[in-house]
Amino acid sequence: MAKTLGTSAPTASGLVNRLAAKGLVTRVEDDADRRVRHVQLTEEGQETLSALDSTYERLLGEMVALLDADELAAFRDNSRLMLDMVERTRKHRAE
Repeated sequence: MAKTLGTSAPTASGLVNRLAAKGLVTRVEDDADRRVRHVQLTEEGQETLSALDSTYERLLGEMVALLDADELAAFRDNSRLMLDMVERTRKHRAE
């Protein structure tokens, strides 16, 4: 998990601890390997994530509606660049 997040193991563990303390995730033991624990969203965690997604979509829609044609084209191009960089970073980390 730490590698996926781009953090150290203690930082990732602390994040999971804080999310668990808020009731947003639970740790589940792996039946095949007792050393492994999986992190799962709780119902409250899923509701919180859905609310964040909805808020983000609404705010993004409001911002995009204010852009003129040139700004919208630049926003589109920069968004594509950002997504490309996310994918390249993901592949780089996997190596």
